[in-house]
Amino acid sequence: PRYAVVHTNRGRALHQLGRLEEALAACDRAIEIDPRYASAHISRGTELRALGRFEESLAACDRAIEIDPLYALPHNNRGNALRDLGRSEEALAEFDRAIELDPRVALAHANRGTSLNGLGRSVEALVAFDRALVIDPRHVLAHTNRGTALRDLGRLEEALAAYDRAIELDPRDADAHNNRG
Repeated sequence: PRYAVVHTNRGRALHQLGRLEEALAACDRAIEIDPRYASAHISRGTELRALGRFEESLAACDRAIEIDPLYALPHNNRGNALRDLGRSEEALAEFDRAIELDPRVALAHANRGTSLNGLGRSVEALVAFDRALVIDPRHVLAHTNRGTALRDLGRLEEALAAYDRAIELDPRDADAHNNRG
């Protein structure tokens, strides 16, 4: 197929199957077909990040932002790559930018919370996780990482409840099971 969206979606499916190199190739094919398709660049960045190629992931996100400066998702994904590189404050600024562009992106709030908690700012992290859960009450990452923030604050019963909710929503969530103990 000549349609960039088809190749991008194929890449996402391959990602779900753990076939990351093939997923990256599908994204590259989508970009070859339509170099201005921002979603293909975002997906390419996701694959590069999953492969541990964080700097290249940043470049893919940057390209998506050049194409569509008002699209929140590449800022969110850029934040993830920056966090992986240990550049936590920069990551936080990217999550804030994503939220500024589209406050309805639960993932950006959840990632913001994860970064805040990693910086030892657990109370602020809790606020971010709660915002994510107002937007999407079934957001597993927000429940799991909310549990971690609660644990870090010594609120252990609430932490267990958050982990339990994450497990209820996704019984395969290894982080929730691991954190719950």
